[in-house]
Amino acid sequence: MRCCAIAGLVLAGAILGCSGTACLTLPVPVVQADITDSITNAPAAYQASLIVAGDGVYDSTFVGSSPDSLSATTIRSSPPGRTGEYSVRVRRSGYRLWQSSVHVEGSGCAGALSVVLSVRIQPLP
Repeated sequence: MRCCAIAGLVLAGAILGCSGTACLTLPVPVVQADITDSITNAPAAYQASLIVAGDGVYDSTFVGSSPDSLSATTIRSSPPGRTGEYSVRVRRSGYRLWQSSVHVEGSGCAGALSVVLSVRIQPLP
């Protein structure tokens, strides 16, 4: 069977690629924001939100209050199964909005490549 005849064929949750390999799951891109205060370098993910949006995808993740969240520095977002360009924003009360854009690539059956952002948020005056 030729590759073009099977590319994109879905069988019981598996996708066959040109190599004939069956992928049991689709790659899930991951955007990770390591958030610190730009002045003190203190962990700043507590009560912050990470918003990832692009091409019909929107994901918002919030670090709320739990015993471990006071020292949290990391927020992760997993846009559902799509690679591509994403707008990334970090919001936290008392700080300026941080924003950037990233490109997330997939790596076949092995999963998506993670993008790790170093986010230094600036306190409001």
